[in-house]
Amino acid sequence: DGVDDYVSVPDQSALNPTDSITVDAWVKFDSITDTHRIVSKGSPWIDGGYEINLEESLRFGIRTGGEERTVTSAAQINVGEWYHVAGTYDGNSLDIYVNGVLSNTVRWTPKFGQVAK
Repeated sequence: DGVDDYVSVPDQSALNPTDSITVDAWVKFDSITDTHRIVSKGSPWIDGGYEINLEESLRFGIRTGGEERTVTSAAQINVGEWYHVAGTYDGNSLDIYVNGVLSNTVRWTPKFGQVAK
């Protein structure tokens, strides 16, 4: 029915990046007034956690070494339209892409620390 639906994946070592990560999803929103968690591992506020969400804007966040960083998309999001969103971290920067176009970058160089459980 599209209401409160989600997929839960058991924890696996493949979900615990050690140096880089790309997380992506196809999304379509019925509203943009609420916070929508799109993809998450643990929480971006727990070491090794990462998340893509929509909270007024599309955001990608990770936490490592006791610090968290978030990159916010500059792309305009409209209700009822499909978007491909991807967040990447390569050990040097967090990037967020919308429909294959780089929307924003935040430079950040720490390596992944503990992994979220």
